Amino acid sequence: MIILTHGDCDGVCSAAIIKMLYPRAEVYSTNPSRLLSDLKKFNVPDGLVICDIALNEGEWSSVEDELRRLSQGFEAVYIDHHPLPIDFPRKLKLEIKIYHREDMCASQIVYTVYSNRMDEHMRKWAAVLATYGAISDYTEDTPPASELINMIDKRVLYLESGILSEALAVKHDDGFKKTIIEELAKGVKPSQIPKLVDYAVKALKLEYEVYSYVEEYTRRVGNVAVVMNLPHKGFLGKAAIYSIYVSGASVGCAVALKDKTAELSLRTRDPAINLGSIVRQTAKTFGGRGGGHSKACGAELPEDAIEDFIRMVNSLVSRDSGNL
Repeated sequence: MIILTHGDCDGVCSAAIIKMLYPRAEVYSTNPSRLLSDLKKFNVPDGLVICDIALNEGEWSSVEDELRRLSQGFEAVYIDHHPLPIDFPRKLKLEIKIYHREDMCASQIVYTVYSNRMDEHMRKWAAVLATYGAISDYTEDTPPASELINMIDKRVLYLESGILSEALAVKHDDGFKKTIIEELAKGVKPSQIPKLVDYAVKALKLEYEVYSYVEEYTRRVGNVAVVMNLPHKGFLGKAAIYSIYVSGASVGCAVALKDKTAELSLRTRDPAINLGSIVRQTAKTFGGRGGGHSKACGAELPEDAIEDFIRMVNSLVSRDSGNL
């Protein structure tokens, strides 16, 4: 079996839960931009699970072709919590089981799908892993996390989830992530995995430096706070959140540049704003792609479109929030 998963805390916990049941499964990290090219690398396995990977608009038919090639003789599984693309077909042409919800994180969905196949001991640990993922994705108010937090000292759960999340922010290689998933699947807590605490402390130090940078270099474009050229990689989402705090804007936007392409992470705390919908629409206008949750999303677009993109996002955000 092959497991393709996102490399953040939620994706790692999702893969670990599945690997508890399928210890011989091969796990690979991917992301929405790489999913299609990564699928093309594989020959036909005896099972395939994709978890915590959003589907890019305009690419689904190509992804479907690859899934059809791979999933001969078995039912592939797709588990995710990101909004589905507008062009997602209502009827699929292949055997694929889809578990999709937007009210909980991927590891929580994985738990609901697979926990009934586990004995009591495995199920309890799977619930803990799902809770780590939920805390990292700010969805701990839904089961099983909401139930477990009331039974176990929440400070311990938050600490373990924080260690895992912070370490993954600075250590990106696939071998490292595979080792973590292997250890988590065996029941090893994040704080007990060798060097993980050291990486987490290193990440925290870098995060404080990023926060200081955001304080100094955030600018506002209307209701959008913008910060670019962060001093360290892996902190775009957090920088977007910090920029809201330091500026008082409705939306935070952190930007990284590479090879004439801009990667953007956007966040909002305003429930009146559907940021994922706005970003999807706007990125497409400027020859890019984007989308995600209503409060947290991302985009990729040409570098020379950044300022126009931000101005249009500000216009749509101002309209939705009523701050004209």
